[in-house]
Amino acid sequence: MEFVAHRPAVKPDEVDRPAGPPTLRQLIQTYLKPEDHGWAEEVAFCESSALPDDVFSFSVNKSSRATGWFQHLPKFWEERTEAAGIGGASIADPVAQVQIAAYLLYETSGGRHHWVQSKGCWGSSHSHSR
Repeated sequence: MEFVAHRPAVKPDEVDRPAGPPTLRQLIQTYLKPEDHGWAEEVAFCESSALPDDVFSFSVNKSSRATGWFQHLPKFWEERTEAAGIGGASIADPVAQVQIAAYLLYETSGGRHHWVQSKGCWGSSHSHSR
């Protein structure tokens, strides 16, 4: 039997750490088509000043109460979550926010028109620095 006085030191990069919450970019990559990734990041930036590494949005429009990265309107939230198959999801849930953005983009006739009010920002040819 071999005696060991101490355990070998473990380097910080060798420790398994639990993954944190997904970032906006990760959620966009999960729920949107690759050709729409850049556009969705632009829309989120224009709508709520979101950055790709954000994990949550506290953005709420004072007059319309539009909420989150994609500024979803509470008056349509319940109907849209039901139609998208995630009924009961909170409008504050970052995953649900991106799922509903994908639903609006791909499953409704409005497509990108849902964010037309901010098109002056995301429709431009320049990219916002992040």
